[in-house]
Amino acid sequence: MQTISTRVMRNENHKVLREVEAGETFVVTRNGVPVARLTPLAEPQSGDGMGRPSRPATRAHVLGAIPRHFSDLASESVLTELRADR
Repeated sequence: MQTISTRVMRNENHKVLREVEAGETFVVTRNGVPVARLTPLAEPQSGDGMGRPSRPATRAHVLGAIPRHFSDLASESVLTELRADR
C-alpha cells in the first residue's frame, strides 16, 4: 500500500488511477494526515457510475443546432448593465 498526497493525486490522477486499475491501493494524505483510501473495486461494475460505462459517451447535442441570437447592442453595454446589478 502506497501513500500519496492530495497534490500528487490531483496532478497525476491518470497515473494513480492506472495503478489502482492494476490492483494497487493508496492512502491519500492531506498535510501528512491520512484522509482516504483509494482501492480497486472488487468486481468491476458497469453503467452505475462506479465502474466502466455500459456504453461509450456520445454527444447529446450538436453545437450547430443551437440557434444564434443577434442583437444591435454592443457586448460592452450589456456587460456594463449586468454589472450594475451587483
